[in-house]
Amino acid sequence: MMRALPRIALTLAMAGALALSPVALAGPADAAVAGPAPAVPAGTPAVAESPAVADAIRLLGRQPPGRTMPAPSVLQAVDTLGEQGSREHLPLLAALGLEESPALAHRARLAHAAVVERERRLGREAFASTLVRAAPPAPELENAAPRRPDGSLTGPTERALLAYTRGVLGERPAIHPEDAADDEVDLVIRALQAEDRGQHAEALGLHALAAAQGHAGARAALAAHGVDADRLLLGLALSPVESALQAGPHELLRHLQPAGHALAVEVYTERLDTAGPRLRIQAMRALNTLMHAEASSTWSRRVTRAHLERVAEQGDELERAAAMLALVEPASPVQLRQ
Repeated sequence: MMRALPRIALTLAMAGALALSPVALAGPADAAVAGPAPAVPAGTPAVAESPAVADAIRLLGRQPPGRTMPAPSVLQAVDTLGEQGSREHLPLLAALGLEESPALAHRARLAHAAVVERERRLGREAFASTLVRAAPPAPELENAAPRRPDGSLTGPTERALLAYTRGVLGERPAIHPEDAADDEVDLVIRALQAEDRGQHAEALGLHALAAAQGHAGARAALAAHGVDADRLLLGLALSPVESALQAGPHELLRHLQPAGHALAVEVYTERLDTAGPRLRIQAMRALNTLMHAEASSTWSRRVTRAHLERVAEQGDELERAAAMLALVEPASPVQLRQ
């Protein structure tokens, strides 16, 4: 029993720090994806400790810190924690990964990463199970954001996208203009950290910002939460938090999938008929981007061109000039930010 005390005492002392710092365990190649150990996400059921896990804990707890031999039984115990362990075993794996011989430390780091990944997956599944994926009923849509800040009426497609974004991120999305200073990798790291604390709304906002820059991993994380990435991104581009989108509210349009691209064409052509002058100009720039996006189809280009040609014929002088410009050349990143 006396030999168990050093390992157990050290593990308990590290529970508040090392378990929250997989970056300290990771090698240089792992630093870009490592995040803190997961907190208990809402809705995640507790799992009873299996006899194999209990045996592994007893065996590892008896080992002297810093002098544990990588015997087959010890390595098997570490593997067992990697395969069946949970967040409560992360401090022990963190200690092994920091203080033991290279062979054992490497095995412990692999087990630690496996537990973190499993807990993250369970947290995402728990969030997805509570997320209402379908659009709200029609009466609710009619009352959702009926007017824009400029006083103009929103169209039904725009209201549906804004309602979906609020359903995913909440009434006050945790997205701030200063978040735009981070590049996509930093945003994903922060998103994973928020995820593992159980703060999924904040995590999804950060994943969305990274996806808006084209980060495939962020888009995959949104999908793992049960979120339609394109609908969320369009809702953000149309909402008052659009200023937090790093490349401007329309740069993300280049990264939409075909279905999202078609929805974007629908909502921005809708804005040509419903929005005020400033938003109509922005809608034309967005449609210009959509015409030249990789996901553009013959149908979407035909629809977009028809709407722009109508504005070029019937709009006021400024709108006619903007429509003609949108028809003849791709918008530059500078134009899209204006």
